[in-house]
Amino acid sequence: MSDDARRGIVRAVGAVIARLHDLPSDGLDALVVDWPRFVQDQIATCIERHARGGAAPAWTAAIGERLLGVASELASPVHLVPMHADVHVDHVLLDEDLSLTGLLDFGDALIGDAAYDFVTPAAFFVRGRADLLAAFFEGYGCALTPELRRRCAAYQLLHRFSQLQRDVDMLLPAQAPTSLDEALDALWPFRAP
Repeated sequence: MSDDARRGIVRAVGAVIARLHDLPSDGLDALVVDWPRFVQDQIATCIERHARGGAAPAWTAAIGERLLGVASELASPVHLVPMHADVHVDHVLLDEDLSLTGLLDFGDALIGDAAYDFVTPAAFFVRGRADLLAAFFEGYGCALTPELRRRCAAYQLLHRFSQLQRDVDMLLPAQAPTSLDEALDALWPFRAP
């Protein structure tokens, strides 16, 4: 697949997630969670989850400190949106022209902070490529700012389906980060505009 085709797919994924996030949440009571509690539960379990997934002990030891400055902010976002929470390659339908035609499996959908919904597409579609991350946010309709990147990196640690070692193993080109900060920098590459 060409790089242009990949960027087109990732841009379309960003756009479909933006449309989902723009939907009203009225009548979606089954998707409502106590977001502050949800974030606290993810904080309580993320170190063990990443350790089980094979993350280096030095990485897991650094998670608590990394989350200290951002945990309260993540627990009280300004705006909550309907989200899929697990957009990856097996949940996206493409036609023979590689145009996105559908999004599957809303079994993990919930109402929460939009940035939480960026973790799985970043891991499975972007795979550490700055050009694809830019295409994703272009499709979504916003720019990746240092502040948004900081929140996304924190959600990378908290997301219930995130496994740092697996996500790093999928990076293109292959990389071998030696610290948690290097791993998050590789997963969320930021290029200043």
